[in-house]
Amino acid sequence: MSDKPWSGNVGEWGELYAACKLLGTGELSISESDAPYRLLALHRPEISGSSRYTVEGTDVRTGSNRGLIPRSEYTDAADLIRRSITRRTAGARTFSLAPEIQAQIERLGFSKISAGSAVNSDVNLEVLAPNEIDRIQLKGFSIKTEAGSAPTFYNMSGGRHLNYTIQADPAALKEFEKKLNAGGRGRKEAMTEFSRSNPVIQPGTIAYPHIFHSDKVAADFRGLDGDAPYLIALSVIEHYFHRNTSGSAATLAVGSKDPLGGLAPEFYRRKYAQIWREFSRGIGGRKYVWSSANLGGIIRVKADFSIEVVPTRDDHGGDLVSRTKFDEPAFGRWLDEKGLKAVTITGAASATLTLPWQVRWDS
Repeated sequence: MSDKPWSGNVGEWGELYAACKLLGTGELSISESDAPYRLLALHRPEISGSSRYTVEGTDVRTGSNRGLIPRSEYTDAADLIRRSITRRTAGARTFSLAPEIQAQIERLGFSKISAGSAVNSDVNLEVLAPNEIDRIQLKGFSIKTEAGSAPTFYNMSGGRHLNYTIQADPAALKEFEKKLNAGGRGRKEAMTEFSRSNPVIQPGTIAYPHIFHSDKVAADFRGLDGDAPYLIALSVIEHYFHRNTSGSAATLAVGSKDPLGGLAPEFYRRKYAQIWREFSRGIGGRKYVWSSANLGGIIRVKADFSIEVVPTRDDHGGDLVSRTKFDEPAFGRWLDEKGLKAVTITGAASATLTLPWQVRWDS
């Protein structure tokens, strides 16, 4: 057994739970398919490198030289992790399992709880589709965890705050600044009301010409698509001020205005498709290996601990554009504690605006 107890947050334990659950059931439920895929093998990063767990009937073979382990033991391990997640200390960011449970899990071939951010993917899978005889290799899966709680929103940090410049009617701007910085409820209504004054809201400020609060985050997105920071900021405006909460609605709204000039709506859909596809996989330094016919996807550990795959496709953006959903996090958490104001008046009719944002992917 490891000398130290493994400690992680719900998302990290969710990765190990997903691996145990998949190996225990031997099935992969695809959100758009009535029948599950049969799991043949699971590849997962471990301390010594990538390990292959092969499903052989009612057993699992870990690596090439180790014996068989009953699949039921992986199911038992998943149940133990599930219980530990649901019984964790309220408010604790990280937690550990009981030493005897960790030892039991390590005997199944695992040497750590999560893939970490410096590897290619959380898991790669080999599956057999219903009524097919040829296996399919699915690469580049990212595991997102909602386990044991209401659905949460993914990929949020202070460095991803978006910065804007506002030009508006002085009276409307002053009222907007008062309501948005006041705290408490009513911000959605304040934004909707402010939008009726026809303000001009443009991504970027003098201090943040690259829009994102973090230069590194901005560089990551520009590396993906030079227009990505600008397009993300425009879609977030659609959500906050025009209540276009779905990725599809925001994409249509942005495309209809053609902010890049001379592009058909379908080009905007393809651009957003690439942005959300790469964002779902953990943008920034993660190099995935996939072909145009096989893009992996997102494995969701849902609030009830069931597992579902949201596949990623390359045909005009496929699933992730239609399944991307916006929502605003609590301003008190993302702005006030960091000493930021949502709105800062810079002139009688001008101001800067800082917005937190989050997305998630539904099945």
